Amino acid sequence: MTDSEKSQNLWHVAFGEVLENLFSPLNIEVLTEVQIMNKSPKVDILLLELQHATWTTEQLQRLPDGIRQCKARQILIEFKFTESVNEDAFIQARSYDYFYKKSQNLTSKQVQTFIISAKKTWQKTRETWGYEKMVYQGVYESDNECLKKVQLISLNELSAEPHNAYFKLFASHKKEREKAFKILEHELPLMPEPLESLLVGLRMLKGEQDMSLEITPEQVRSLGRTWEQRFLSRLSLEERLADIPTEQRKTWEQRLLSRLSLEERLAGIPAEQRLAGLTLPEILGHFKPAEIEAYLKTAKKPKKK
Repeated sequence: MTDSEKSQNLWHVAFGEVLENLFSPLNIEVLTEVQIMNKSPKVDILLLELQHATWTTEQLQRLPDGIRQCKARQILIEFKFTESVNEDAFIQARSYDYFYKKSQNLTSKQVQTFIISAKKTWQKTRETWGYEKMVYQGVYESDNECLKKVQLISLNELSAEPHNAYFKLFASHKKEREKAFKILEHELPLMPEPLESLLVGLRMLKGEQDMSLEITPEQVRSLGRTWEQRFLSRLSLEERLADIPTEQRKTWEQRLLSRLSLEERLAGIPAEQRLAGLTLPEILGHFKPAEIEAYLKTAKKPKKK
């Protein structure tokens, strides 16, 4: 496996983790490294499986253009993150589409395959493979007979609508990711911590240069945690809750406080207020006997005049 392939696989895992966290609670099964043929190794492709006849309202709020209009029960996704879409990508996606339907005994109406690209595909490449028809902004269909069942989604070109935001977090252009974060920023603290840290870490990446690095999802998540801690440490609780809708403030406050150490939570609060309502045993219970004895020895020493 080449270095570029390793990098692609790692970002593929991050993309899969985000989709799994987003859609599993909404009854959309998310599988990674799907078995395409009965006797073949797994490949780096995602599968979204609709559990009901149509997408629900909640599901549609998180599905991007192209997928949200699709009526197929199973969605195959070939995700291209660090590499541009080229001839190999189209042939590969079409092969996955064919062999998966063949091995699972499924029809073309039951499966829809998408290539999702973090980078914008060159116009010349699109035209060569018949992807000239834009059915929705950033979503292309091919008039090539062999590729009609493989749609192309360009994350940088998707519109800045809320339902596209989660997918646009993986766009290669920093400004496009920032648009998505602006839409979702009030939802981040309400997400599970691992998912939130992963998304915040994505926000910290500079652009295509950082995104081409070989980096694991955990490293991205760690970057997000570090940034959050540094940013939050500089703000008071009132500043952190500014502009947050009143009905959401209690949830935000609980999440924010849960991330702070005891010292950070008590910072700025006068000592008499910190200790208000506590009995002497409750206060002394936080100290070791040796610490209490050392303090008493110091306190008994006469002060120098």
